Amino acid sequence: MSSDQTSRILFTRIARRWTRMTLLVAEGGEAGLKLAVERRPRLVVLESELPGVGCETTVIRLRNQAVTSQVPIVVLSSVDSPMARMRLLLAGANAFLTKPLDVAKVDRIVAELLEARSFCS
Repeated sequence: MSSDQTSRILFTRIARRWTRMTLLVAEGGEAGLKLAVERRPRLVVLESELPGVGCETTVIRLRNQAVTSQVPIVVLSSVDSPMARMRLLLAGANAFLTKPLDVAKVDRIVAELLEARSFCS
């Protein structure tokens, strides 16, 4: 099993504990963009190494869509690269988390992002 598959399983287990949220999974940036526009999620979580449309492009395109422009975006990465972190945050991501995932940190960041969004909505 690859580290991306392991991270997806872990993140799925984390997300299933959150109440009033349904986890939707898309394979790749293009499918994720389409799903986000159709379903208007409360939160988007992206792998930094997306097949097809890259993560930075996906973040920019999410920010440029009216229906997803304010949706919090969390990027998961297996590499703690300050340059990649900066590029993705400047593109519009709200958080950049490195693997292995710290469950408490994921919970805290997601709660903060969703709470901040509820004040802005």
